[in-house]
Amino acid sequence: MTPTVLSLDSPGVMAAMADESGMQRWEVLRRSSCPLTVHELAERCGVSDSVAQATLDKLVAAGLAVRVKASARQRQITYRSASERVVVQWDRSNDAHFSFLLQQRRRIRDHSRGVIDRNDDLDARILQGQARFRGHQSYMLTPSEAAEVMKALRTAWHQITAIDERARARALHSAEDATGAQTEDEHPYHIALEFRPLKTPDLPWSDLGVWEKQSVERELKYLAHAPARVLTDRELDIARRLAAGGSRPEVAKSLGVTANTIATATKRIYAKLGVRNRAEFTSRMKD
Repeated sequence: MTPTVLSLDSPGVMAAMADESGMQRWEVLRRSSCPLTVHELAERCGVSDSVAQATLDKLVAAGLAVRVKASARQRQITYRSASERVVVQWDRSNDAHFSFLLQQRRRIRDHSRGVIDRNDDLDARILQGQARFRGHQSYMLTPSEAAEVMKALRTAWHQITAIDERARARALHSAEDATGAQTEDEHPYHIALEFRPLKTPDLPWSDLGVWEKQSVERELKYLAHAPARVLTDRELDIARRLAAGGSRPEVAKSLGVTANTIATATKRIYAKLGVRNRAEFTSRMKD
C-alpha cells in the first residue's frame, strides 16, 4: 500500500502530532485489522466515548484517519487509519518545522521517561524466567549488527541476546589473537536496554514516519521496490535465507526442495530485484 503523505505545513497535522494521547489512540486505530466505532476505540484505549470522538475528529481533520459511512452491513459510523503507513514531510529550511520537531523529540523522550518512572521499583527489575537480565545490560555492536537491531526492536529480545553471544565470541577471539588488531569501525555503536513488566498497560507510541521533503520522492520509490513488495512470500523466504549466508543446497535442504528449485527461484528473485550477482543481491537485501 502506498503511504499517505502529509505535511507539517498543515496546522491540523501539527495539532494532532502534538497530542501525545491522541497519537497513541491513532496507533491503536492503525494497528486494528478492521475499522473501529467510537465506542470500540474508547474501550481499547480506556477512555470515554466523548474523548475518543474528540480524538477521531482531530485525526480526521489532520488526514490521519478516515471516517467510514454506515452501511447495511455496518450500521454505525466507523474509523480507520488513512493508510497502513502514514508519513509527514518537513522542510529543513522551515524554522517552524524544525522547532516543532525538536519539541516532538522532547515529548517522546519525556513520555519514555514517564513510563520508566511509573514502573520503577525493585520487583519490576527482575523478569520472571530471565533472572540473568537485571537492571541494565550493555552490548557493543558492529554497524551491521546495529542495522539488525534497528529492524528488530519490537521483537528484539532473542535477537539482542544472540548478538551478545557473538560479541562475547569476538572478545574471546580477540583475546586469543596475538596481534589484537581491530578495524577502525569495530565498535561504533553502543546500545543499552532495560526490559520491565509494566504495572499497568500502556498504549503504544505512534509509528508515524517523519521524512525530509527533499527525500520523500526517493523514499517512496525505494518502498515501492522493496523486496517485501516485489517478491512473493515464498521468494522472500528464500531470499532472506540466501542473504543470511545460506548456500543454495543448504536452503534447498532446509525447505525440503531440490537445489534446482532454489536455483530457478534465485533467477526470478534476481530479476525482480534488478541485481546481477550475489554481492548486489546481498547489498539489496541489507537495504
